[in-house]
Parts: sequence; structure tokens; C-alpha cells
Amino acid sequence: MTETQQGDADLEGGGSRGRPTVEERASRRDQIARAQPDRFRSLLWALSSGREVPVGRRRGVRLRWNPIFWTLVRLALVLAIVYLAVDVVSGWVRQQKVDTWAGPDAAVQSGQQLDSCPVVNALHDATFPSWVRYGGSVYMMTTGIRPVPHPEAGATTYTESGYTLGSVRLLIDENTPPGRDLDYILVYLPPAMAARVYDRLDSCS
Repeated sequence: MTETQQGDADLEGGGSRGRPTVEERASRRDQIARAQPDRFRSLLWALSSGREVPVGRRRGVRLRWNPIFWTLVRLALVLAIVYLAVDVVSGWVRQQKVDTWAGPDAAVQSGQQLDSCPVVNALHDATFPSWVRYGGSVYMMTTGIRPVPHPEAGATTYTESGYTLGSVRLLIDENTPPGRDLDYILVYLPPAMAARVYDRLDSCS
């Protein structure tokens, strides 16, 4: 018997006992068929380094958050809280503050809140004060505006009072009769084309 024939005989289970019978061949085939799944499972186990690989279904994808992500989230929350705190504090300080305007004297004042005249506390603006004390009278901010042409556009009926608060200027109406209290004043922020109207309140001082 050649080496090839000997190998075939060993594979078929005959070995040195001679040629297997039909029943033995059938039994051997059944044994190999039953052992095949175990062989395949063992191979997958070895290839996955001891981790089970599910066959016939996709493995779920696990999301892993970068540690810096939570650091950025916490930093954003802290910045938001600080911003809100600063905004609240600055708003409260502005409500309580009384500004004195620069000019010929220190008689002109303004603010966002006037405890002796609650009616002026109804309107608030991020740029203009809620009330202005000028010439001994209190003027309240309104929603009205008056056009104020630029110098190059021609003369205006309003004149500079000489009082300023930063870039804001106080204008008066030249047409007011002499000796009469001003019914209104204008608070103007250049280079706008209009000024905010402030009405006099006789009930406040």
C-alpha cells in the first residue's frame, strides 16, 4: 500500500484494520458533521482572543464620550452662570445709580429709578435714562421721538443745552416763550436722526 492510500485509509478511519464498511463510513460522516459546528465556534473563539463573536447578528456600536467633552460642558455652564450674575448685578447697580451731567453746573441729573416719583419707573431703555431733572423740573422718558437733522442737512429748531452725559446730549426747543417752563426736552445720541422726547411731570420734583 502506498503512502497516499495509507493516508486515505487513516482519514476514513480504517487505519491498519483494513477497508471500513459502509456502516462505518456513514457513522464517520455523521460524527464529522456533528463536530463541525464545534470546530467553527472554537476557531472564532481563538481569533477573537477569548471574546465571543456573535454569528448572524451585527454587534452594537458603543459610543464613548471624549473626557474633554464634559470639561467643556462644565466650563460653558460656569461661564453662563457668571454672565448672568454679572448682568443681574450691573442691572441692579444701574437702577440705583444717579448720574450728574457735565455742563455749566451740576444741576442736571438722571437715572433709571426715582423713588419719589414711581411713575417714571414704567419705561426703561438700555441707552437712555428713565428720567432727567433739568431746570428744577423732572422729565420722564416717553416713546415719542423728534427728528434732529445733522448740521450739514440744515438748521434745526433745537439747540444745545450745554449738558452732556458721555455721548448723550440734552437739547431744548428754541420756540419756547421766554419765562415759560419747557413742556419737554430732548435727549439725543449722535449720529441718530432723531432724539427721545421727555415730558415734564409737574407732580414730581
